[in-house]
Amino acid sequence: MPPKRRDQPWVGQETGSDNWYIYWYEPGSARVKRRSTGTRDRKEADAALGRFITARAEAPDITEPERFSPVLPPDRFAVETAIRHYLEQRASDLSAPETAGYCAQALLKHLTGTMVAHLTPAVWKRYERERGVKPATVRREQGFLRAAINRCVKDGLLTAAPDFDLAPMGAGRTRALDESEIEHLLAECREPHLRLFVMLALNTGARRGAILDLTWPQIDFVNGLINLNPADRIQTAKRRAVVPISDTLKDALRYSQETARSPYVVAYRGQPVAAIKTALGHACDRAGLKGVTSHTLRHTAGTLMAKAGVDLWKIAQLLGHSTAKTSELYAHFQPSWGREAVAVLGSITRSR
Repeated sequence: MPPKRRDQPWVGQETGSDNWYIYWYEPGSARVKRRSTGTRDRKEADAALGRFITARAEAPDITEPERFSPVLPPDRFAVETAIRHYLEQRASDLSAPETAGYCAQALLKHLTGTMVAHLTPAVWKRYERERGVKPATVRREQGFLRAAINRCVKDGLLTAAPDFDLAPMGAGRTRALDESEIEHLLAECREPHLRLFVMLALNTGARRGAILDLTWPQIDFVNGLINLNPADRIQTAKRRAVVPISDTLKDALRYSQETARSPYVVAYRGQPVAAIKTALGHACDRAGLKGVTSHTLRHTAGTLMAKAGVDLWKIAQLLGHSTAKTSELYAHFQPSWGREAVAVLGSITRSR
């Protein structure tokens, strides 16, 4: 079966070149086009991809604030103006420029010409219908636009930021592996970089991006710690923690470091790994596992810690969650959860 055609531009490398390239299909063409990003650094390449996507998506007639009226009301301020201003001001410090580019592309395609005051529930329903994606995707794009609008208010271009309801989050992904499934999965991780990725995910509970971004200087073997947040990354809502290294993981890391040819911990043929979905999917197929993604490994780590009675606050710190989010996901796995609380209630009602 031929590989599925990609609808969005992507980055990749070619044999014999250390530079990252942007690849894309022109509308109506079956040939892949490419452009060099001029950099060997994956983060810089992702930033270039974000700029490339946004530039392709921008409409030619972008509404500008009126020349002699620097602050406009919401019913005279266009969505595309908010998006362009936000990207111009935040391009250098966005934590995920590629994702920002995709959000901007979708919003500009469907909402160009719409004033921010007119983002009614009916408009968003039409947007979701035209996009044909899951509510969670629409919610992410709405969050991007809300941030853009708020930035325009902060910078004195817009008088107020109209509020609008976000699309529902949808059901969470709650698949977790048991010990037998973990054993089967590791047995089918035939590529060293995939096995190390799975080991890191299960032993730290880190998100996919944090693991693929991880470099050797972030690992402190002396003190047994991994700083999942590199020095040049600004902490976001998806916080990256400092995580202790288990003895099992330390052995795997030491073994991998002996043969490392890249500053990145998870590397393939000396190059950083851009995506792990395909390799992980093949390993899961061989192991007979269904519905497993990289997020499943993270959820498995949280579930195993909760079942072992690890304090929910500690789990929250390791996973980069809020305590409330951790309680929602993992409290019911703890054997002793709530027992002390209901014991208090029982002691009160016993004497009645």
